[in-house]
Amino acid sequence: MKIKTDFVTNSSSTCFVIISNDEFTLPKFIKPAGIKETSVFTDVFQMLFETFKDKMTPAREYFERYKDGGETFEEFITKAFSKNTVERIIEAEKFDKLVFFGDLASDNTELEGYFCTDSFIIESNDLYIDATEYGW
Repeated sequence: MKIKTDFVTNSSSTCFVIISNDEFTLPKFIKPAGIKETSVFTDVFQMLFETFKDKMTPAREYFERYKDGGETFEEFITKAFSKNTVERIIEAEKFDKLVFFGDLASDNTELEGYFCTDSFIIESNDLYIDATEYGW
């Protein structure tokens, strides 16, 4: 897990992308996050999972809602994500994987505030979550 070390304001947000081979479920999230069922942090990561579920929107729907005029999907995601993540999104769509966008904000719950001031990637064969970029 990486930690943001540059300027963080009183109000922060982090945009995220979730790419999943199929339904985004708690077991598919907990294991790649490195949390064992017996961990004292299981509840924290279960709450993070629920936050992701509440905040995630299918990528194309999110794009249609927030695009800037006539920009393309590729232009939109290039503004928000690293080159590597943009390539992953394009590749995922080619293989009919589920792609979601959303954001975490420090103005909401303490848990969400903590994770939005952090920067992290969670990855497995079935799941990729990139929460390394600042808000939209």
